[in-house]
Amino acid sequence: MSSSIARRLARDEGGFTLIELLVAIVCGVVVTGALFAILEVSLRQTARITDRVQATQLGRTAMTHVVDELHSGCIAREFAPIQAGSTGSELRFRAGTSEKAVIEYPEVFEHRILWTGTYPAGGLLIDKTYKANGGTWPSKFTWESTATPSNGFRLAENIYQQSSATPVFKYYKYATTASTGGTETASGALTLVAVPNEGFNATEAKGIAAVQVSFSAAPTDNNTAPGRSAEFSSLVTLAFASPASEAT
Repeated sequence: MSSSIARRLARDEGGFTLIELLVAIVCGVVVTGALFAILEVSLRQTARITDRVQATQLGRTAMTHVVDELHSGCIAREFAPIQAGSTGSELRFRAGTSEKAVIEYPEVFEHRILWTGTYPAGGLLIDKTYKANGGTWPSKFTWESTATPSNGFRLAENIYQQSSATPVFKYYKYATTASTGGTETASGALTLVAVPNEGFNATEAKGIAAVQVSFSAAPTDNNTAPGRSAEFSSLVTLAFASPASEAT
């Protein structure tokens, strides 16, 4: 390359103008902003899905525990699992499991599952267990002091009522008349029982044939925004077999 060409290239003032440089900067800022917006949306969706999965896992574990214990409530024919004092926020019932034909007192327990919240605030779901310390099958058991449960643990936290009209525990009894066309309810042979403010007495508790457990579970961070909680509901029938529809 000759010296004259080199001097000409050195004096060449060609390049980007100020306007072109500003346009390039603006385009870069727009692209960067779009990327950050996409990242923010992705992170938000990931957090929402993570919370929903976590709430589902925690709620399903608690529901499975309660349902499994209720399924062990019929230890003998005409045995009444639901106990006096049961309310919409506290479920009291007796259950037992054994490999033997006759369940003896060390294998029978009274459970008190308590929801500590007050609608619309959430609370804990706690299971207190009281052992039978004497007595005979099927229902003449004696119990340890209610002030000192042998076992009590937290089933779940951040548990909410699904609505003001839906308590955590709902109780059903068998209908006293057969259902007819046009009047059959969704629960079939079961009819909803109103819970007294102070809870059922012993006579009322004997008539309870089913319990519906319903609640909403929030994730561990207690974020109750839409799409982050999970709702659960399960109806457990407390009987060896359903009664005939013709019988009262």
